[in-house]
Amino acid sequence: MKSSWRYVLVAGLILLTLGVWASQPAISQGQAASPKGATLLTNLNTNLYSAEDIYVCQMGPAAAAGTAWVAGAGRGAADFLRLYRIVGFKAGSTPKIDGEILFSAANGFPPGMGPRGTPGIDLDAACNFAYLPDFFLNTVTKVDINESLKQKKPVVVWQTSVPDAPVDVKLTEFDGGTLLVASSKSNVLTLLDAKSGAVKGSISTDKAEGPDGPGSIAMVGRSHAFVLNVFGRQSLCLDLTGRTPKIQSTVDIETSGLSVVVANPDGNRVYVNNTNQNQAIVLSANGCTLRQAWSSSVGNLPVRLAVGSYDSVIFVSNAFDNTVSVINTQNGKVIDTITIAGPPVGPASDAKPIRAIAVSNDNDRLAVFWEGGTRSQAGALLIRIFDLPAYP
Repeated sequence: MKSSWRYVLVAGLILLTLGVWASQPAISQGQAASPKGATLLTNLNTNLYSAEDIYVCQMGPAAAAGTAWVAGAGRGAADFLRLYRIVGFKAGSTPKIDGEILFSAANGFPPGMGPRGTPGIDLDAACNFAYLPDFFLNTVTKVDINESLKQKKPVVVWQTSVPDAPVDVKLTEFDGGTLLVASSKSNVLTLLDAKSGAVKGSISTDKAEGPDGPGSIAMVGRSHAFVLNVFGRQSLCLDLTGRTPKIQSTVDIETSGLSVVVANPDGNRVYVNNTNQNQAIVLSANGCTLRQAWSSSVGNLPVRLAVGSYDSVIFVSNAFDNTVSVINTQNGKVIDTITIAGPPVGPASDAKPIRAIAVSNDNDRLAVFWEGGTRSQAGALLIRIFDLPAYP
């Protein structure tokens, strides 16, 4: 990846070929949004310019409260990153935003901090800490979430320099204390001690083909990690169990600058979005033995994936038509299409689509960030929460 703006360029070039969309009304609260009965529950207003990811807490009090965190770029010139806390993201509860952490120049954070330089942050399962890579400053920062909320400013635990252009981080599960960092320009995966930030080792990814190196990371079970190669075809699977982690296998799979990877909780399936072909792809996994099980045609420009704890379906957000495809993970069939809003409206360079997506732990609710309106018109920058039907 030559810069993090390359992701934006890919989307922009495709948009320019499509011209102008006709305006369609967005769905309203309580209105059915899909043939299967997904229904818009509520809209949560934010002060975000864009949102890269939504993280659902998996353990402890945060999970019990139905807590999720939204990471995105703030709208102010010196407002680099905002983390919003949502509670009630579960069946029978009322979702609301009840806290935020602002990273800005006023709080001592330099330009570059934020989704433009932080496309892939990670949180621990209990949502006590956030780990933020900075693409431009070549650092990873650990932030204490609870203390940051109390003090109303980011509370940094540690900050560590890493090789050039870190694009994603992932807490590994094989020892509970290692953070894996993908640096795309350097073709290096760095292992950091999650508690202290000390460098524990590194893995060269020279086997990866293409002009750029490692990108999105997903843990496959408790002891392996799948790493997409940015703009290439040959992605990597790592064995993390030994004293010296190593590349165990490579996988030939088409990706693009907008591709991400997620794995199911059991670690036997890996999901990838192929934005070039408007597809979702599933790989069956047995450790680092992976093979393609199926691919499924979805909407226009799939940009994010979400899988719940039950793994019966996977959700794919399609930016160019503002829909979410729901896919049966057993056979790859699209069983529902959820309309999030009307198609992006306005000149191609000005349109604002959906992006970040997450499903609740019980598979009963869906959260989608919609960049409503246009850049030249102050739009409704919303987190849209949907009640979901009982999918198979």
